[in-house]
Amino acid sequence: MSGRARKGRAALLFPLLAAGLFAADQYMKRRARELGMDGIQKSRRGLILFRNSRNSGAAMNLGERYPAVVGAAALFLTAALMPVFIITLGKAGRYTLKAGFALLLGGAWSNAYDRLRRGYVTDYISFDIGIPALRNIVFNFADFGIALGAAVTALKAL
Repeated sequence: MSGRARKGRAALLFPLLAAGLFAADQYMKRRARELGMDGIQKSRRGLILFRNSRNSGAAMNLGERYPAVVGAAALFLTAALMPVFIITLGKAGRYTLKAGFALLLGGAWSNAYDRLRRGYVTDYISFDIGIPALRNIVFNFADFGIALGAAVTALKAL
């Protein structure tokens, strides 16, 4: 396979990773909303809880009194990162950095979409590992993508 074909395939892989994370997260958010506000489902071993939670703020409900500000900031930061991702896609190699950006942007776009469409982000995963305070923290796939993508991108930048 020629270098040009390999570069073209890699350029498609990372946007597909971002789109896949967006689609999976949106699917799970829809399932959580179908569950209703009072419903909680446990995994087989009971460690993972599937629930429906609304977050009108940022991480850990930070800024929940100002959802419009949080939404505008999220949209601005996500849009500002897009050109960096696109430029990085055009460069040879740097697969780890591209994967980090793809995870970060896939999650960021999913949460920004929720904020624009609903005014809040639907969270649906929490952990029941015997610590009551941790049981009340609810995440979604987008949050995991953002955290992992940011960590990978930051480590690669070092």
